[in-house]
Amino acid sequence: MKIAVFENEYDSVKIAFEAANELNFDSKLDIDVFAKTQLCDLNKISQYSVIFIDIDLATASNMDGYSLLNYWKDNDNVLRKVIILTGNNKIKEGLEAKKIDPNILELIIKPTNYSEVTQKIKTVLLKNSKSK
Repeated sequence: MKIAVFENEYDSVKIAFEAANELNFDSKLDIDVFAKTQLCDLNKISQYSVIFIDIDLATASNMDGYSLLNYWKDNDNVLRKVIILTGNNKIKEGLEAKKIDPNILELIIKPTNYSEVTQKIKTVLLKNSKSK
């Protein structure tokens, strides 16, 4: 299963992703990490089963997390795959201010652990299997 992670500080969450992959997904997750949005062909994002987005991507990134969400705002199939990964505890207010429905997205407040990463991945997969 392919997972996209838009995170410029991946080392801070790497252990959680690696442990989740090994312990709960039999090392079958194919994780592509993008420190900058321009490193990903956004037109091919549908190939991913789950998409993690750090709201505050590096300044070297063409888009931050909010911009990515706006880019896909008319594509519910993509938005239902998104898990926001952020240290910002006011994220729901920020999403609402940018007119992005926070209820369609899953959310992880950093720091995180493998159990939370696993649970959110399973939630997104279940949500998307029911919508088909």
